[in-house]
Amino acid sequence: MTAVAVRPIQAADQAAWRPLFDGYCVVYEREPDDARTAAVWSWLMDEQHRFTAWSP
Repeated sequence: MTAVAVRPIQAADQAAWRPLFDGYCVVYEREPDDARTAAVWSWLMDEQHRFTAWSP
């Protein structure tokens, strides 16, 4: 079994996150696009934004 580590998101995670987010868009019948992806990523990187990727 592969171990899973849970930690706060980091800027270096964007390349690994992108295919996951693209898949999320497809599941919800939205075409992945660079503008939407950039907006969501910027929200995740902003600790003050209401959408977060980590909640300790």
